[in-house]
Amino acid sequence: MIALFENSGVESVGIETHKGTARFASIRTMLEADFRGWLLVMEVQPKKEQIQSILTEAESARAE
Repeated sequence: MIALFENSGVESVGIETHKGTARFASIRTMLEADFRGWLLVMEVQPKKEQIQSILTEAESARAE
């Protein structure tokens, strides 16, 4: 992860881990946060249709 920042020209990079609890209003909100954050960092770019399908399926599974 540090290399990602260093390669983009950021100086003095450090990483700290903080433990805590995240709360989201819905499963959709949680997944969208992941899609917009981690997937981009990992250079994974799913199509909008794929994202919508995953969100719909997650909401359906959560409702069961």
